[in-house]
Order: sequence, then structure tokens, then C-alpha cells
Amino acid sequence: MARPDTIGVVRYLLERQRGGFPEGSVELIFQDPSLEIVSIIHNQFGILPRFALMIGRTLYFEGMSANEVRSLTREEVKRTFKEILMVRRSISNISMFRGRYVVSVAHAPPGWFMNEEEEAAFRQSSDPEKFLSTLRPKENPTIRECEKVKSSFLRRFVNAPPPATFILRGHGGPKAFYLTQQLSDEDGSVRAKNAKIISTDEMTEALLKRYEKWKTSKKSYLLEEDIIILGACHSSEFLRTVLQNHAAQITPISIAMTEFGFVGAERRPGKTFFSDKFHAGEYDPKISDYFEKDAKNFLSDFTLYKRVGGKLKHLGESNKEPDKPSEDIEA
Repeated sequence: MARPDTIGVVRYLLERQRGGFPEGSVELIFQDPSLEIVSIIHNQFGILPRFALMIGRTLYFEGMSANEVRSLTREEVKRTFKEILMVRRSISNISMFRGRYVVSVAHAPPGWFMNEEEEAAFRQSSDPEKFLSTLRPKENPTIRECEKVKSSFLRRFVNAPPPATFILRGHGGPKAFYLTQQLSDEDGSVRAKNAKIISTDEMTEALLKRYEKWKTSKKSYLLEEDIIILGACHSSEFLRTVLQNHAAQITPISIAMTEFGFVGAERRPGKTFFSDKFHAGEYDPKISDYFEKDAKNFLSDFTLYKRVGGKLKHLGESNKEPDKPSEDIEA
């Protein structure tokens, strides 16, 4: 049963979803542990839902309880929003693909996910010598083939000099990104299950290894400009788990294809994953393009997370969301 005080925020999320959610996914919205705090920001302080999501989730990530949020003043709430806008502006001019290594992994087989047209747009926006061809298992792969793709991607993830962009494109769940859903020698074993996925624990471990490898190098400061783009269902839950597990001070700019609890629905396959939202195929797409361009092809919405000063912040949840002064955030 939905709590009445959460209805305003939930209605906004459903309207934004544009009908792209399956039966039962509405209930998943209410499993978002930050929903109560977001609703307090919306109801008690009269903040528009799209801004209440950024403020409330940031306060939740900082460890504030619902009662502590209720005791905040309006000025303290607006100060949190100003801090969010400052971080957004500080990363807005970062190139997404140019001047960096680009590493990608995709679900097998090609077709819907990272097909030739999509990868061509991706390659066109990258430096040719730094674009690494997409890793993916063959159709109906063996366990060994899946393990090879998985280990190759995680090795590239750790070793690519910063800054780098990492893209995972395919099916996903709250705790796993799927490399395939069918193995040619499926036997139901733990090994087979593990070979088919990249888990949140494995991504967390890879982030920590990457941080340890590069933290003392001359490029260590560029780790702040690493980007992860997860184009899969339930990518928001996946990335939140990874980032909240990741204790290091430096974390990547992390972009999820979905809102919490939602699938990643698209109207058509192809290069639109990059061209609609990230201007892929153009010369030098920036993070600002993420904030400014509507993803017309998508039935689901993107979210962006970044840890700053050791604290995770929710920096964007709306397709069209210009940076506004704090006095404009109220309903």
C-alpha cells in the first residue's frame, strides 16, 4: 500500500516514465529507500519533484534520517541544492568520449545492444587510437567464452589510463549486468551462473583496484573524470549499490539509463542510445549534453551520480533540467 505522503513524487516518476514500465514495476518505486526523504523535501518544503529527487537522495546518501530532514530549515535545503548545482557545473564541460580511452562491453548477440550503427556513432565521437572495440560473447557462448569476455573487460576497466569512459550495454538486474542469458553448455552450476554476469560486487572490486593502481600516478586527479554509462534495465539500482559500496574518495561520473525500479525501455534499436542522449556521432559530446538534451527515443529516464568529498550526490534525474537558481525550485 502506497503511503499518501509519497504520492506526489511517485506520480511525477510515473508520468516521466512515459508508459515504459512493465506490470509490477510500480511497486518497485516504493522500495527506493530514499523515497521518504525525497517526499519530505517535496511536501514539507514545497520543492518541485524533479529537484526534490536530487536534494532528497543526496541527503539520504549523506546518511540523514527522515526525522533529521524534517528538522532542516528552508535555507539548509536550498544550500544543498546550490551545492548540487555547483558540482553539475564543475563537470559539465568534461568530454564524454574524446581525449580518453573508451572501453565497452555488451550483451550477446549483437543486434539490439551495441549494433554496428550504434558502435559506429560511438567510434566517431572517440579518438581512434583510444577506442577499444566492444567486448561481447558470441551467440550461445560457452562458459569459457563468457569468462574470457568478462575478465578482459574487468582488466581493461582497471588498466585503462584515466580519464576513461566505460560503457555496459545490455540486459541487467539490480545486482548484475548480463553478458548473456543462454549458454551453449549451460549446466546450472555456480560457475555457469557467475560466468553470465558482472555482479555489483565485481564492479565494486574493479573500482577499488583501479583506484589503487592509479592513485599515486601523475594522472590520479583524472580519476575524478572517469565516466561509467550503464545502458541496462535496473541500472540505477546497480550503480547505487556499486557506488555506496565503493569507499574510495574518488569515484566516476556514473550515468544510469533508468530511474530506481524501472526497466530501460527503448522505442527502437540502433545508435540512438548515444545520439539521442549523448550526441554520439558528433565531434566532442560533453557532460552538459547529458543535462541538456532530451532522450526522445527512451521510455525510461536517466540518472547521474557522483561522489564529491567522500559523499555521493544525485546530480540529475530529468531529461530537460537547466541549472536554475535556488529560488526557482519551489512549486
